[in-house]
Amino acid sequence: MVTSEHLVTLLSIVPKYSQKDWLSSYESLDTFVVPRSSKKLYEDNEYALYTVTLFAKVVDNFKVHAREKGFQIRDFEYSPEAQESRKQELEKLLQDQEVMRTSLLQWCYASYSEVFSSWMHFSAVRVFVESILRYGLPARFLSVVLAPSTKSEKKVRNILEGLCGNANR
Repeated sequence: MVTSEHLVTLLSIVPKYSQKDWLSSYESLDTFVVPRSSKKLYEDNEYALYTVTLFAKVVDNFKVHAREKGFQIRDFEYSPEAQESRKQELEKLLQDQEVMRTSLLQWCYASYSEVFSSWMHFSAVRVFVESILRYGLPARFLSVVLAPSTKSEKKVRNILEGLCGNANR
């Protein structure tokens, strides 16, 4: 960014489809534009941000000609103090984010056992209710949770099918 007594840098917002038009015509928008001074700073889905350096006395005329072509010109003044304050604010926000993340993790670790216990209780109640609905009253059944190893799962299923017969179908 050039800011001197005679030269100034402006920011131009160019629609993405007009970038070639900008690069071919920005030098001819006014007579006192520094040749090949336009640089792309940023690009998103719709627009690109370019810089252009020119003489300070033709800034207003350049803005008018650029607007006629569909380019938006924005003034920008570099301030080291503002940049430093933004940097400090960003550091403070990052510290706050880390403190909040730590607090959230502690809350999650503390609440996990209670949530898991409640989930297991809810699952047990659900199994009981579904068993009553399936087999009726009086409750003559046993609800069990089995977790066999992957190797022995088929063997355990065959044994259970042999003991229960067709009751599970």
